[in-house]
Order: sequence, then structure tokens, then C-alpha cells
Amino acid sequence: PARDEIVCDGYADDDDRVHSLWSIHKSTGRVASSEMTFGNVPKAKIKKQADGTFKVIRPNLRRVVVAPRRRVFVEFDFSQLEARIIAYLSQDPFLLDVFANGKDIHTECARVVFPQFDLLGDGSGKLTKIQKQLRDNVKPLEYGAFYGGSPETLWKNLLKEGYQLKLEDVVKAVTTLMQRMPGVVTWQRRCVYTASQPPYEIREQKYGRRRTFPLGQVDQNEAINFGVQSFAASLMDTGMI
Repeated sequence: PARDEIVCDGYADDDDRVHSLWSIHKSTGRVASSEMTFGNVPKAKIKKQADGTFKVIRPNLRRVVVAPRRRVFVEFDFSQLEARIIAYLSQDPFLLDVFANGKDIHTECARVVFPQFDLLGDGSGKLTKIQKQLRDNVKPLEYGAFYGGSPETLWKNLLKEGYQLKLEDVVKAVTTLMQRMPGVVTWQRRCVYTASQPPYEIREQKYGRRRTFPLGQVDQNEAINFGVQSFAASLMDTGMI
């Protein structure tokens, strides 16, 4: 059969190439892939054992995504774009300090959540394996806190992804992060309030995309999420152009 009769979206063809489905979110304009998803192919996951050694419980799956012979992938990304947008929109002092001084937001949030973080260093100035693991662990907690997700929902999603966490640990981490970033809390409340007042909408600041909430029936997560996601999509589109 002809090549186009062999290829099925979401599955590998006879050359072991996978053809993902790509779509643009109708509201935010964000580009996403499905069947298979290439936007969040996981890195290696390492767990510390009781005897102090480390065990790889998930390999680096990104290594299976390779370019054809004599070709290379060209990758570009806006570093920590959504966190930077939240810093801009919220004017939170902690976030502004992180980005103004060239710090890594995930490392700084790990320092907030894990008081022993710096004690796990080896003095070289580079993150140790256990510090890198803590940094990776805090990412979903960090963005869950940014977008106002409930600790229960965040905890369930983390369990599905293989994280071994207790609900009280998630609640404590999110609470600690929000106490450190009061400007983010104020911005979240402002988003929900704005969406619940006429004309019941949230507008993105670059191209004016808007999300409406008829009669003020506000979904808190969407009210907080929309302005950031659509702003990020606009900046990414501009960068690609």
C-alpha cells in the first residue's frame, strides 16, 4: 500500500516515525499535541533508597525522540515563560526578585518548600542529584499553587504521575509557597473578582483575547489560568513568526 495508507495518526509508521495530532486551543491559542503528546515527554525519574543509593525508576524517555539521519532538531523555548508572566501580572516581590537577579524559579521554590535544600549541596555550586530531584518534585506543586488548583486535585494528579506524596504534604507545600508569594494570592483574587463583574470577562494583554463568563458564573481556575496561558501563547506565536 502507499505510504499515506500505512500512516495512522498516533501510531508509528513503517519507518518508526510517530505522527502526532496538533491543535490550537480555541480560547487561549496555545498549541498542543495529542496521540502522542510531545509537549511533556518525561525525563528520568530517580528515587533515593533507604540505604542511601539512588534508583532510576523511569528512564529518560526523551531519548527515544530523535531526528532522521542527516537532520537535526532545532529547539527554542521561552525559559519559565508562565512563571515570568505571573511575576509581571502579580508584581509579587519574591517572583520579581527571582527573575530580576537571574535566579532559577524552581530552585528558589524548592528552597521555600524544603528548608534542608541547601544542606544537601556538596559545596561545588552545582545542584546534587537529590537537589535536582527536589527541584523537579516542586514544579507541579509550584504551578498548582500559581493557578489556584485545590490541593486534593493536585495530590490525585501527582499520584497518577507516580509521585509518592501524602495529601498533608501537598497542602503544606502549597500553603508554604502562597505564604511566600502574597502578591500572587492578591492577583488570583483580582482575576476571580474581575471575571465575576460586568462585562464578566478576562482579557489577555497582548492581542486582546478574552474569556467570557456569562452571568458571572466564574470558574476560578479558568479565570486565573486564561490570562497567563493566552499571554504565553501570544508571545510564543510572535517568537515563532
